Amino acid sequence: MLCNGITNIGLKRKSNQDCFRIYATKRYTAAVVCDGMGGAKGGSTASRTAATAFMKSLRSSLATLNFDRFTTGDIDRILANSLNLANTAVYEKAGTNDSYEGMGTTLVAAVCIGDRAYIVNTGDSRLYAVKGEEIRQVTKDHSFVQYLVDSGAISEHEAVNHPQKNIILKVVGVAESTECDVFNITDFDYLLLCTDGLSNVVSKEEMLNVLTDGLDDVTKLNILVEVANERGGADNITAVVFDGKEQL
Repeated sequence: MLCNGITNIGLKRKSNQDCFRIYATKRYTAAVVCDGMGGAKGGSTASRTAATAFMKSLRSSLATLNFDRFTTGDIDRILANSLNLANTAVYEKAGTNDSYEGMGTTLVAAVCIGDRAYIVNTGDSRLYAVKGEEIRQVTKDHSFVQYLVDSGAISEHEAVNHPQKNIILKVVGVAESTECDVFNITDFDYLLLCTDGLSNVVSKEEMLNVLTDGLDDVTKLNILVEVANERGGADNITAVVFDGKEQL
């Protein structure tokens, strides 16, 4: 399955604290997207550390997997373990430099094996799935605003521009351990992984229009970044697209 990604500093930030990694073999295609926090130096270090550690662990575990005989639970455990190792890597790195204190990062990742995608996330970076003319958000934000929505305190509409939108309840690297969600889905044309620099300013309907417009995937990614920057570019912007219609 083809996979492409892009990251952009945006128009307002002095550094890019987002990071992504992609790795593909004939057996699987994998990608991880991270959005760091904790100051310019800490945020970028956290996202790079997490993305690198996660992908290293994932590749190592999948290298020993019997692809002819495995279960969904096997992949879920591999993803959760890789995220936990990424958490440990960031947490331990934070103790090596005062400027890293309290740093952390969101993380969303997917590995596609055959026609199924296996997904893990912590934080508010997202994964969307596109099928035909429909798009849906697969992951669920680990944020205070999402908690308010779930509890019925505010509506989805009110959540879009809520002043506490940036409060994240679960992240990678701030504590010795963290929690994550795992999902698996089939029957999709595209998967979009992105940071909130994109999802905060580009609606999922607009994402759908770009992803299904018939252009090549690299052009689609550039258009998404351009739209986010046209709307102020207040944050770093990162997006990765899995193309379920194209195979390696």
